[in-house]
Amino acid sequence: MHVVQEEGITKLLMAPAELKEQIPGISGTRALNDNLSDMKAQVASNFKGIGLVTALIEEYTLEVVQAYMHHIQVGCSAYHNSHTSSIP
Repeated sequence: MHVVQEEGITKLLMAPAELKEQIPGISGTRALNDNLSDMKAQVASNFKGIGLVTALIEEYTLEVVQAYMHHIQVGCSAYHNSHTSSIP
């Protein structure tokens, strides 16, 4: 189980509501339960990713994993640059 500090996160998500007198129209989150559920899913996903990357490192070594990651980043950057260079 992964720990999400719901009380602190709730306070942050609702904080804008405290400014409504200074900033008309501002409010806290409208979907607090959805936001908390989304954050819990993101935390769980990050932990799963950590486990998977750790397994890759254990199997192939850190140097090999970093080399592949670098190649992927270079390839993605080249692809991105070639497809966005014509956008004004």
